[in-house]
Amino acid sequence: MHRLGTVPSSSASLPNPSIPQASTSSLSSSSSNDPWGVLHVNLLPLFNGEPLRTPIEDLNTLVRRHISSVVSSTPSKALSTLESDTVELLSSGMVTLNAKLSGIEDDKLISRVVELWGFFWDQVLTYVEGV
Repeated sequence: MHRLGTVPSSSASLPNPSIPQASTSSLSSSSSNDPWGVLHVNLLPLFNGEPLRTPIEDLNTLVRRHISSVVSSTPSKALSTLESDTVELLSSGMVTLNAKLSGIEDDKLISRVVELWGFFWDQVLTYVEGV
C-alpha cells in the first residue's frame, strides 16, 4: 500500500527521477557525528529563498538522531538543550532575513517587512515546522 493509495507493482519499483535516490545514505554518512550541523546546512538556505534540496523525511531523521543523542548524553538537561538548539537555528535564519531589511528607505520599510513576513510564513515556517 502506497501512502497515496494502492500503486500497481510495476510502477512501484520504478525509481522517480525527480527524487534523489542517494540522499538518505549521503546524509547518514556525512552526519554521523553532527546531525544538527547537517540540518543547519540543509535548512538555513530556506531563509535565503532557496528551495529545500533534501527530502523532509531525511531531515526528520537528522532531528531524531539529534534528539536521541541529546537525551542520552544529558537526560536532565535535554529539554533546555533542545530548546536552545532550536532557538539558535531560528536565530541564524533570522539574521538572513534581517539582512534583507538593511539599506531599505523608511518609506519602503513597512512594505518590505510585510513581504518578508509573508515569505517567512509561506515558504520557511512550513518546512521548519515539518522538520
